[in-house]
Amino acid sequence: MPEEGKPKSDGTDPEPNARVELYVPPSVIESYKAQQAKSHGLEKRRFAVEILTFLAIVAYAIIAYYQWSSLREATQASKKSADAATSAARIAGDTLKSGNESSKNILAEMGKQSAAMQKAADAAKNQADTSTRALNATIAQSRLDQRAWLGTPFTIEPEFRDSGKRVYLKVGERPNFAVQIANSGKSIARNVTVQVDFKIIGRQEPFAPTYRVPIPGSSVTVLLPGAHVSIGTGVIPAATTQNEVDDIVSGSKVLYVYGSIVYEDIFRESHHSNFCLHLDPKLTNFAVCPTYNDAD
Repeated sequence: MPEEGKPKSDGTDPEPNARVELYVPPSVIESYKAQQAKSHGLEKRRFAVEILTFLAIVAYAIIAYYQWSSLREATQASKKSADAATSAARIAGDTLKSGNESSKNILAEMGKQSAAMQKAADAAKNQADTSTRALNATIAQSRLDQRAWLGTPFTIEPEFRDSGKRVYLKVGERPNFAVQIANSGKSIARNVTVQVDFKIIGRQEPFAPTYRVPIPGSSVTVLLPGAHVSIGTGVIPAATTQNEVDDIVSGSKVLYVYGSIVYEDIFRESHHSNFCLHLDPKLTNFAVCPTYNDAD
């Protein structure tokens, strides 16, 4: 090729060379570069997203595998447990069947033992009740032996004389019918209250104790073992008349002397003793009435 600017060797004039220059504006170039950079960024982001998606899929697959493996192991364990329960139930059933008769025998023996124990308990209770009754009886007997006992062993001697003999009733006199209250027990009598009175009634009239108010012969005291005290009706306000003496001597009327004793023993139990005497027609002695003589 001929060098540029030099004529050809054939002596003719050389043709001029045509030169075309392409002009691209800078704005287009900048826009192209920006577009290429943006496209390159999107490609990088798409690649990163694809990588993350792949990793998530791998992680999910691993988790799913472990869950499946755990579920499989749990299923196998449940099956083993079910098989063991079935076997235990079968063994228990066989044991129950084989031990049914033995259980019946054991229950029967337990029933016999329970009945025997109940019988023994009843016997022990009866023995305890018997012992308690015996003890209470012993205590009661001891208290009965040691307590105070009050009564009227005798009356005071007659205080009047008539025709050379001692009499309880005399015309023109005002008698005081007194009795002796004695403690024949082994301990003191506490809060002793005694009331004594008398009455003259027809022989056919029933005797009923009544006491005047206020009671002339009454007292409250303490009486020691073996001691006694005299308690009377008190002096009668009116003198005895001849008619009263005649009625008693003839037997048409009866003179009664009676009284009541109330007291406590050392065990603070309350007791009473009632007494009744009637004057004989000779006016020299008193006899015991058929009624109103009691004590506890």
